[in-house]
Amino acid sequence: MSELNKIVLKQSANELSVYTPGHSCYLEQIRTLVCALTRKIGFPEDEVAKIEIAVDEVCSNIIQHAYAAGAKWCWPDRSPEIRMNLRVKQNQLIIAINHHGASFDYAACCPKSIDVRLQELHPDGYGIFIIRKFMDEVGYTSSATTGNTIHLIKHLPACPPPTHPEIAARAYELYVQRGRRDGHAWDDWLQAQAELTQRSGIRLPLTEESGRALIETPQCQ
Repeated sequence: MSELNKIVLKQSANELSVYTPGHSCYLEQIRTLVCALTRKIGFPEDEVAKIEIAVDEVCSNIIQHAYAAGAKWCWPDRSPEIRMNLRVKQNQLIIAINHHGASFDYAACCPKSIDVRLQELHPDGYGIFIIRKFMDEVGYTSSATTGNTIHLIKHLPACPPPTHPEIAARAYELYVQRGRRDGHAWDDWLQAQAELTQRSGIRLPLTEESGRALIETPQCQ
């Protein structure tokens, strides 16, 4: 049986892949990493908490149910693993959480409302409600080739309009690029304002300037 016994991070400018053993003792590191990234991106604290809870629910369910003893795994020759990919695309934070444990019929999953479950004093079974409530979009795919993947999407915070100093700084850069020729101050200002207003989405801040990982992820004991 192949076995992953530590957390592995693979990163690029707008994407982070996290590979971790499918054991509950790694959930804290996953939560810590997700919180740090979403704060760096600019999500307010209440949205950071919602994303953290949704990801934790997904990973906890994978460990508890998909990798349960006796469950029919997609790839039974491998040890439990959770593979999470986070990326920014078109003003969305997209989180894909993949595993090779047992699959389930997500489309047919229509649990009773939270109010009904509370009235019936059920101690569990709230995960799907929480995930759907806290994320903007939720999806699920399963295949023998790629395993099972839960897709979570959260819209990024609105990008604030450029400030006067930001426009002035960019306009000065344009002035310098043109050889410091006078008479085009207004044109430079309008171009700078247009560029900054149309600036592309938020980059996923995966590393500090030194290049080291944002989150220390010690091996689970």
